[in-house]
Amino acid sequence: MNGARPLAARRIVITGPEVGALGDHLADLGAEVVHVPFIEIAEAADGGRALRGALARLDAFDWVVVTSANGARRVGASLAGRATPRLAAVGPVTAGVLAELAAGVLMVGAWLVGLVVT
Repeated sequence: MNGARPLAARRIVITGPEVGALGDHLADLGAEVVHVPFIEIAEAADGGRALRGALARLDAFDWVVVTSANGARRVGASLAGRATPRLAAVGPVTAGVLAELAAGVLMVGAWLVGLVVT
């Protein structure tokens, strides 16, 4: 194994909607990165009407739980400057995006959802 490129001759599949920095990092380490997106980020079929309706009645909820950075971008902008229920995020990246757009996140999931290559 090459010390400077420890992933040389390895093929790694990234299944997220974007290859992003992870793909760049893996390629820098010598991996052949193959992008096979399993999901697509798209507008809701109703044009966002259900989300807007739920966000209009936030006082009916005890918690808002956000499950992705994309969701945080969509929801966070609507929460900015408003009194909100408690906010939770599935992980630190989602929490970071949400915190930039809205009030503080009270709960952040700590379970591992991916691999970090160092």
